[in-house]
Amino acid sequence: MKKVFLAISMVCALGVSTQAKSILPEFTVTDSLVDSYPTEVIRIDFTQFDHITLYAQAFQGVPYRWGGVSETTGFDCSGFMKYLFGEFGYEIPHSAAAIAQMGARVDRSELQKGDLVFFKTSRKKAISHVGMVIEAEDGEVIVIHASSSRGVVAENLNRSTYLSSRFVRAVRLDLDAIRKPSLYY
Repeated sequence: MKKVFLAISMVCALGVSTQAKSILPEFTVTDSLVDSYPTEVIRIDFTQFDHITLYAQAFQGVPYRWGGVSETTGFDCSGFMKYLFGEFGYEIPHSAAAIAQMGARVDRSELQKGDLVFFKTSRKKAISHVGMVIEAEDGEVIVIHASSSRGVVAENLNRSTYLSSRFVRAVRLDLDAIRKPSLYY
């Protein structure tokens, strides 16, 4: 549709000259742009969190920045989660401890893709770090998080002594409960 509009705009701007006619496609009254495209609806069956966890993986290597919520300047752990969920129309706070109070608690043995995991990495706070499960199969739990020393990384929760020994809890968010109000329906 944009190409047709562009072509019509060019004709109006250039006048109907021989040169303009040669760059425009030939259409007759019976031609239809719609008929040339398939009309089947393709349904992609995502589980509740597949879209967010797939998107999260694209940010591996983005540097750590305290208070950061930007893919260009960097993320801190809760800023990374806030950014990811925000990109899909969800609202969560920019605080690991505050996010940990949301959703339903999940046992570590029951972790699923999209669950948020919380850690105690500071002597002062009970919860000071958050990550997201991007894969959970056969006892392997891969978590993506913004590490203060390595930036956004994905690592195995059960094989990382650092993360495993600091694990506090996990929660599963209800996406309907955290959806931002929309002006458009």
